[in-house]
Amino acid sequence: MTLSRVLALLAICGTSAACATQSGPAPIRTVTVNVAVPVACTPPGWKAAAAHVTDAQLAAFGTPPAGMAARYEALAEFYRLYAPVLDADEKMLANCQSAAK
Repeated sequence: MTLSRVLALLAICGTSAACATQSGPAPIRTVTVNVAVPVACTPPGWKAAAAHVTDAQLAAFGTPPAGMAARYEALAEFYRLYAPVLDADEKMLANCQSAAK
């Protein structure tokens, strides 16, 4: 073996040994940060359910017996249309409020 080959081998071994002893990049540090994020309890474009039928609105149909049928029809229409919506609203708001705690 010639001197140039020995020096070349030493240079190669020396550099590879040097590479093996160098430290790698700094370890990655994971940090968890808990931040409260405000959440709307209703979706965008939410339309609130109509207000309940009031006694004044029912009284406007007249006193019984003249307006009794119309009065009960208005009340039945309210429950037919809005009761399912009100139930869904209450469930959604309860879920949202419990998630916000």
